[in-house]
Amino acid sequence: MSHAAASAPAAGRRNETVIVLALSLAAMVVSMMQTLPVPILGLIQRDLGTSTANVSWVTTATLLSAAVFTPLLGRFGDQHGKKPTLVAVLVVMVAGSVIAALASSLPLLILGRVLQGAATAIFPLALSVLREEVRSQKLPGAMALVSGTLAFGSGLALVATGLLTSGADADYRNAFWMATGFAVLALLAVVFLVPATRHKTGGRTDFLGALTLGIALLLLLLPISQGHEWGWSSGRTLGAFAGAVVMIAVWVLVELKVREPLVDMRMFVHRPVLMANLAGILVGFGMFANFLGVSYLAQMPKALTGFGFNASILRASVEFLLPGAIVSLLASPIGGRLVRHQGPRYVLGMAAAFGAVGFGWLALDHAHTASVIGAGLLTGAAVSFGYAAMPAVIMASVPHHQSGIANGINSISRSTGSAIGSAVVTTILASKTIEHLPAGVPPLPAESGFTLTFGIGAAAFALVAVISLLGLRGQHGPRVDEAGTADADTSSTPVAETVVADPVADPVAGPVAGPVADPATEPAVQADAVQVDSVPAGAGFHGLVRDAAGEVLGGAALTLISPDGRQVGRTASQPDGRYALHAPTSGPYVLIATADGHQPQAATVTATDTPVPYGVRLPRATGPAGVQVRGTVRAGEGARPLPDARLTLVDAAGNVVRTTLTDTDGAYAFTDLTAGEYSIIASGYPPVASTLAVEGRGTDSFDLALAHPAAQ
Repeated sequence: MSHAAASAPAAGRRNETVIVLALSLAAMVVSMMQTLPVPILGLIQRDLGTSTANVSWVTTATLLSAAVFTPLLGRFGDQHGKKPTLVAVLVVMVAGSVIAALASSLPLLILGRVLQGAATAIFPLALSVLREEVRSQKLPGAMALVSGTLAFGSGLALVATGLLTSGADADYRNAFWMATGFAVLALLAVVFLVPATRHKTGGRTDFLGALTLGIALLLLLLPISQGHEWGWSSGRTLGAFAGAVVMIAVWVLVELKVREPLVDMRMFVHRPVLMANLAGILVGFGMFANFLGVSYLAQMPKALTGFGFNASILRASVEFLLPGAIVSLLASPIGGRLVRHQGPRYVLGMAAAFGAVGFGWLALDHAHTASVIGAGLLTGAAVSFGYAAMPAVIMASVPHHQSGIANGINSISRSTGSAIGSAVVTTILASKTIEHLPAGVPPLPAESGFTLTFGIGAAAFALVAVISLLGLRGQHGPRVDEAGTADADTSSTPVAETVVADPVADPVAGPVAGPVADPATEPAVQADAVQVDSVPAGAGFHGLVRDAAGEVLGGAALTLISPDGRQVGRTASQPDGRYALHAPTSGPYVLIATADGHQPQAATVTATDTPVPYGVRLPRATGPAGVQVRGTVRAGEGARPLPDARLTLVDAAGNVVRTTLTDTDGAYAFTDLTAGEYSIIASGYPPVASTLAVEGRGTDSFDLALAHPAAQ
C-alpha cells in the first residue's frame, strides 16, 4: 500500500475493506437493538404478566440509556481511544443481551435493555475510527455504508424477530438470544479486525457536563415516549418538559464555564452541525413513522375495517418492511459515491425528495400491496441517503478531535426523532378509531389516522428539503467567481485566498531549500470568492484545493503540523475542492497537502483567532517511479522503535515529495519514488536530517536513530 500521501495508511495498517465491514456489522447490531422488541411487546406483556404502560419501558429504557451514554462515550473515545471504548461498549451490549434473554421479571429485562442502549455510542465511535483509518478518497463511501446499515439493521430486526416468534408457542427470549449472538460476533470483529487507536486528545472528562446533558435528555425524551400513557396535558408530562428546558439552560452554562467541555458550544451551534442535527430529527422521525405506520396498516383486519391486508407480524415484516430495508443497504454505497462527487447537500436533497414522494404516495394510495411496497422502497432509499449525508456534513465541519462527540450528538438527534415519530404515530392512531365495532373487538385505528401519519411523514421530509436548500446553502460547494463578484444575495462573505504556490520544508526539521508561502506576506496566485459560512469558528484555515490547471481537486488530504512536530489537524477536501481545517490555537503551523497522482506540497502558515482563507495548488506527479525506501526509526539509549514519528522526504530542489508517520513498531515506507538525491527528515523527537541516494528500482533500506543532543 502506498505511503505517498499523508492520508494513506501507515505501514502495517489493516485492510480498509475489512475495517469498514467490521464497523458496519457493529453499527447494524446497534440499530437492531432499537427495533428488536417492537413486534414482541405483546408477547412480553403476556409472559411477564404486566400492563401495556409498563411494558412500553422495554423500548423507552433503551432510548433514555442511549441519550445519556452516547455523547459521554463519544467524547471519552476521542480522549482516550476509540477502539478500547468500542470494545468496552460491545462487552456491555453482550452483557445486556444475555440479561434480557435470561430475565424472568420486567425490572431485570429493563436493566438488560438499559445496557443495550449504551451501545448506541458504537455508531459515532465507528465513524471516528473511519476518519482515522480510511483514505480520504474512500471515506464518504465508507461512512455511507456504515450509516446505511442502521436502516437495514432496524428492518432486519423486525423481520428476524417475526420469524423467531411466529409459532404457536413463541418465546420472546429467542429474539434476545439472537441479539446476543450478533453482539458477540460484532465484538470479535472489532477486537480482531479494527486497529488500535492512533489519535487521542487526552484531557479530563467533563462528567458535570455529561450529567446535566443526561438529565436534560431524560426529561425531554421521557414525556415524548410516555406522553400517550400519561396524557399530553397531564402534570407529569408538562412538568418534565419544563424541567428539560431548565436543565438545557443549566447544561449550556456548565459547558461555557468548564475548561474542557463535553460539547464545544461553538461547534454545537455552528450552522452546518446544527442543520445536520435538525435533519437527523426529521429523518429519524420519518424512519419510525414508516416502520410503525406500515406495520400497523398491514396488520389491519380488512373484514372489520375495510382497509389493511390481514397480515401477521411475520408477513408484515417480510413482505412490507424487508424490501425497504434491503434498498436502504443497497443505496448506501450509491449515497457514498454521490457524497464524494456531488457533496452532502445534494445527497440530502435527494433523500428529501425520495422521502416526500414515498410518504405522499402512501398517503394517497395505501390500499394496494404494490403501492405500499413501492413507497417503502422510496422511503428506504431516503433514510439511507440521509444517513450518508449527515455524517459527511459533520466531518467536514468539526475538527478531528471532536468527531466522536459531534456524531454522538447527531445520533441522539436521530434517536429523538425516532422517539417523536413513535409518540406521534401512536397518539394519532389511538385518537382516531373506528366507531361501531362488534362487541369484544378492541379499538382499531381509522383509515384517516394512517393518512394523517403518512402526510406528516411527507411534511417532515419536505422540511429536510428546506434544510438542504437553505440551511446548508454553503455545503454544496463554493461559488467560484472572480474576487468581488459574488452574488449580492448570498449570505456568505467572499474572501480572497492566498494560494500555496510553492513547496516548503517542515520547520520542525530545520531549514530546507525552497521558498516559503505565508498568507500574511505572499500575494494571491488566484483570487477566489469562497463561501465561508460552513467554516468552523475559531482558529483554522479554509479554502480550495486545485490542481496545476486550476481545476478543483476533491479527496486531497490536508494535515496541520504544530511547531513541535505533532499532527494537530487532518481533513480531506470535499468533491468541490473546498476544505476547512481547525487549529488548536493561533500561531505558526505547517500545512501539508497530498493527493493521489499529485506532488505533495507543504507551507508555513499562521493561524489567527478567526479562520484564515488559504488556497492550495497541487501539481501533477511526473516521471517514472517504482523505487521503495523502507526502514525503522529508533530513539533513546535502548534504540527502541519510535511510533508516530513524522518523516518528510525532500528532493534536491527542496520540494517536499512524501510525508508519512511511523507505525507502532517504528516502521515507515516511501513507495513509487524516482531515482535521485533526497533529504529525509525525521521529527517527533529532536529532528534529524539525513541524505539519501535512491538508485534504480526495487527496495532500499534506511534506518534512522533519534536522540537528545546530550545523548549523542
